[in-house]
Amino acid sequence: MRIKVRGASGAQVLSLDDGATVADLMDKIGTVQELRGGGFPPKKLDLSNSSATLKELGVANGDQLTVVESSHGQQTSQSAPAPSTRPSQTVQSQPRSAAGAGGGGGGGASDQDVPTVPVGSGYLTLRVMEDDNSCLFASIAYAITGTVNNMFEMRTAVAEGIRNDPVEYNDAILGRPRDEYVQWILRESSWGGAIELNILSKTFGVTIQCMDVATGTVHTFNPGMDNFIAVMYSGIHYDAVVLEGGSETQTVFEGDETGFAVMEALNALQEKLKQKHYYTDTASFQVKCNDCGTILTGEKKATEHAKATGHTNFGEV
Repeated sequence: MRIKVRGASGAQVLSLDDGATVADLMDKIGTVQELRGGGFPPKKLDLSNSSATLKELGVANGDQLTVVESSHGQQTSQSAPAPSTRPSQTVQSQPRSAAGAGGGGGGGASDQDVPTVPVGSGYLTLRVMEDDNSCLFASIAYAITGTVNNMFEMRTAVAEGIRNDPVEYNDAILGRPRDEYVQWILRESSWGGAIELNILSKTFGVTIQCMDVATGTVHTFNPGMDNFIAVMYSGIHYDAVVLEGGSETQTVFEGDETGFAVMEALNALQEKLKQKHYYTDTASFQVKCNDCGTILTGEKKATEHAKATGHTNFGEV
């Protein structure tokens, strides 16, 4: 079993026996007063029985725990933030103006270029991701775990989802042999899309609301969950949607009054972004394959070229 433990001083990946106990974990990380983990949303783990196995507590291979300092300076532990709480880490990312690349790349801008929409005492805006072909995974990682540093774990979750469901994710749906797709999506240069959003929404047990800037359409993945997150899709780029309120940043929402207000504000935010032309026309934009130099027009041609050649490194012309 491999789990990640994140604290104020950094993160470490621990390799433990499948039958590892609470005592075994404490031997690795030291005594802590509280641990949260065992799925999403994270729950408080019962540490009273040191001989209890981690599996009995709901901790599985690949889970993450985050050790934080309590208000009295003592260490407690907390994993991915529960809904309606501030992520354990914030991301200092720079907003971009128009047309970024999407599952891929694009341009940059200053903070003033990203619009906001009032929600209660706070405002809805974007946490803008890097234009590095991993923006979808970074957006979901930020919304779920509070840090973009877990973006590769998102790719791994997608790969596992495909491996575990050969019926839904067959060669025809994926557009290539399943094993080949799995290896492709694990590369940092590979873009993500609807397939990846669908898998991640089910993996983490949340609804993902994906707003298309150009059309105003909300694409809903895994509807009916108690909690939802939102991302903004600008043609070939994804950014996380956040609710800023004073010193707090919220990324996971419930189906309550605040959640309803967030969805209303999401529509208003899309309209403001569209007025600023914060999207790329995927039918007519030109991209260059940086692997072979071919100039391609439109997302369809770029996708066909990627499938035919295996090239995944694209940039806007």
